[in-house]
Amino acid sequence: MSFSPRHILVPVAIDTEDDLHLAEQALFVACDMAEKFASKITLLHLAPVITPGVSASVDMSGRMYHSFIKVLETRLAHGRRKLGELRDLAEKRGLNIRGQVIESLERTGGVIVDVAKEQDIDLIVLGSHGRSGLSKMLFGSVAAYVVQHATMPVLVLHPMKGT
Repeated sequence: MSFSPRHILVPVAIDTEDDLHLAEQALFVACDMAEKFASKITLLHLAPVITPGVSASVDMSGRMYHSFIKVLETRLAHGRRKLGELRDLAEKRGLNIRGQVIESLERTGGVIVDVAKEQDIDLIVLGSHGRSGLSKMLFGSVAAYVVQHATMPVLVLHPMKGT
């Protein structure tokens, strides 16, 4: 039996430079695999939902609420732009790739696993910061959740030294 992924999911966080470096690393590995196996790639970025909430009625002037929405809109636009730049890198290599932004407040790992099942993904390639201790307790580990709950193989990449 040999492993030949037809569809590779690459979930990416692109909020910080460290996140972007991990995203690029995961994409490059996925591209190498996609070239070898003629696979298609889906880049996935999760963004917070931008909808009115209870806080809008608490803030009488609405200024704080509108400022918060503006920040989220800016973050979403940044995410879409960076996702497009990552997609362009793979397209330059002649690969079949698409980008997908999902607005969600659900747990990131759960959304990744759900998308992988819905899209009949054969392999998930994702970067991990390799957090431990208090940082891991506060932020959790998306990679650990995905590894534990995904029904398909998961390739977890730690940051490369010197990047």
